Amino acid sequence: MTDPTSKVLEIDPGFGCRMLNLPEIHQLEDLFDYLLIWEPPSPSHIYVLSCDVADGLGLDRSVVDITRVGTVQRPEEQVAQFVSPHVDPHDLAGVADTMGRIYTGADGLPALAAIEVNNHGGVTQNELSRHYGYDNIYIREVEDQRDPEKRFSAKLGWLTTKANRPRLITHYVKRVKTINAEGVPDYRINSPFTLEELRDFQTLGALGEAEADPTAEEAHDDTIMAGAIGLYVCQTLQFEVGETMADKRRRMVEEQVRRAYQSSLTGVRRDFRNTETTYEEMQGYAGPYEEG
Repeated sequence: MTDPTSKVLEIDPGFGCRMLNLPEIHQLEDLFDYLLIWEPPSPSHIYVLSCDVADGLGLDRSVVDITRVGTVQRPEEQVAQFVSPHVDPHDLAGVADTMGRIYTGADGLPALAAIEVNNHGGVTQNELSRHYGYDNIYIREVEDQRDPEKRFSAKLGWLTTKANRPRLITHYVKRVKTINAEGVPDYRINSPFTLEELRDFQTLGALGEAEADPTAEEAHDDTIMAGAIGLYVCQTLQFEVGETMADKRRRMVEEQVRRAYQSSLTGVRRDFRNTETTYEEMQGYAGPYEEG
């Protein structure tokens, strides 16, 4: 669902897509089974496809999210999403294949597909790989492996466990809540489905135990889990050791704000030719080798 004033996204024939007729939309559920797009693919960015798979019987929802990997200039952002309580795991592979290939990135590869394979997701991943020939699939990492050469396993897909779910949720919540000095969040959410789920996402214990409110009717956390997986995988692609891309972006913005503030006080643009130290202050300091 793109901005009507923006350039129309052209999708190759054969993907089975059609334009969304906005007058058809009266409630959130009317957006089921549509590919919602907030930003078209860019040849200068890398994308991650994350997927939470349901059984397609209408009780839970299958979700395919596309996340733009963050840079120093731009944060991670949810740029496309597909939500359906009806599509079965086999057919969902076709949706994922379409979305992943539409969002081919700067590396020339379709979006890196991180599919949760705990239950029905294994069916979707096998179908995506074997039937559709999708070859850019997330390789599972061993988080507690000290040897970098052994960090990647030989297994494909995202597996949510009791050990990594707290890390997944804690990372997601931190990135959603953190905003830099310019008011830009570490992770931008665009989906009305995700925003709706966040209203009922809670816990009485540790943050990593958060889930959809079990006492609320029609409460779900499928889009949250899909988004959290995508966001976590985005960070693994940045190969940051001492400083994450989000921290680097925040530090850069804070430095820009500080320089602008100093310039407003002095009326002089701060650059390599001037500093915050005055000439008088420099004359009054003889340095560590002063005699006397």
